Amino acid sequence: MRRGPQRRGTGHDVRTAPRTSPIETLIAEYGLPAIFLGAGLEGETVAILAGVIAHAGTLGFWPVVLAVALGSFVADQIWFACGRYFRGSRLVRHISARPFFAKALTAFERRPVLFTFGFRFVYGFRTVSPIAIGTTQLSTARFVLINAAAAAT
Repeated sequence: MRRGPQRRGTGHDVRTAPRTSPIETLIAEYGLPAIFLGAGLEGETVAILAGVIAHAGTLGFWPVVLAVALGSFVADQIWFACGRYFRGSRLVRHISARPFFAKALTAFERRPVLFTFGFRFVYGFRTVSPIAIGTTQLSTARFVLINAAAAAT
């Protein structure tokens, strides 16, 4: 009996072998810490995948929600601090030269609270925006409060 193409050494048909992304592999191996880090670095992709994993029962719903919210919150705080305290660094200068940085500042100037709350939901603004906000006069305490509320949604 002839079978389809085989994956070397596994006996699995290549056409039906399960495929996983690097993000799925990391979450499967490291669980909640991977979700925490991934939510800060990759944001929406990890949040959606973590929701699927929670739905499947691999990890608990509330721990996953907490890991995603905290990862997002902590990453935004770090980027905000970079903008606030390291304006002259090569990284911040490089990011501030991007077109989205100027767009972020313009949007912030029009509606500071709304923009601070919503930037995480707008494509292209996820990393640039907290750095841009860090270069403004918005107080750190106010950013923490708005960021916490946004991360919890």
